Amino acid sequence: MADAAGARTREHLYLARGLRIGAHHRDASEADMELRRIALDEALAMCGDGRITEAGTLAAILLTAHRIAPRPPSRQ
Repeated sequence: MADAAGARTREHLYLARGLRIGAHHRDASEADMELRRIALDEALAMCGDGRITEAGTLAAILLTAHRIAPRPPSRQ
């Protein structure tokens, strides 16, 4: 994936389930971050309407939706 300057970057995406919110251990540069829990359907809507634009976040949300989507029975 190329960033805004055209540099190639590699991102690692992980799907974790059954997590709970715990204590924060943030670096000083992360002190003003706000944690918000958002349902996947809302996150998908945010991808579609432009509220989420960062490529790695888009990929994570869209791949998660694809991975957990119900699959139709296979035909044989």
